[in-house]
Amino acid sequence: MSNPHGRVDLEKQLREIERLRAEMRELPAHEPTVTTRAVAKIINAPQAAILAVGRIAERVVPVDGQPAVRPMLTLSLSCDHRVVDGARGAEFLATVAELVEDPAALAD
Repeated sequence: MSNPHGRVDLEKQLREIERLRAEMRELPAHEPTVTTRAVAKIINAPQAAILAVGRIAERVVPVDGQPAVRPMLTLSLSCDHRVVDGARGAEFLATVAELVEDPAALAD
């Protein structure tokens, strides 16, 4: 699921997640929403969370104490705290970030 530049094709991964989700048993009423539009979203019942996935862009980041240009991706999670505890949301977001950084881990 990488393009010629070695970057993860998130749209393909999101389509695959949606395909797998459709094959799974019926989800509970409080299922999350995934969007590729990094804009403020309103959580509507019965949604419990919205995962926003930004585009990959090159940014300057520190690597071994030196500035370096690396492809970076913005992820954000909005949760209805009446349904989802913020700590669980943070754990979920950290797991998504790990899987985006190492998509081969999905096969494990």
